[in-house]
Amino acid sequence: MDQEMKQEFESLARIAQKGFEEQTKTFDQKLEEQTRMFDRKFDEQTDVFDFKFSELRKELKEDHEETNHRIDRLYELVDSFIHLHQKLDTELAALRGYCQRLEERIEQLEAQRV
Repeated sequence: MDQEMKQEFESLARIAQKGFEEQTKTFDQKLEEQTRMFDRKFDEQTDVFDFKFSELRKELKEDHEETNHRIDRLYELVDSFIHLHQKLDTELAALRGYCQRLEERIEQLEAQRV
């Protein structure tokens, strides 16, 4: 009887082991399938992020170029204003000299008249 029980337990152990192996194999297959699905979805999201980052870089580059253009234009306007201010200073100095010479001439004429 011990021999029969031993054989019966071994038979049950083999069946249980076979069931565990089948379950492990099924689990491994499902796990592999889920892993492939996850990898595929991750790759899709990576592609989406790459596209969005590419678009963002493009927009930032365009904005940067526009900002540089505006800064260049501002420098041009400031330079023009400074040039105009210098020209006006020169003309004002010339007018002051002219007025001073006229005043001196008027004073000389008044002095001769008296």
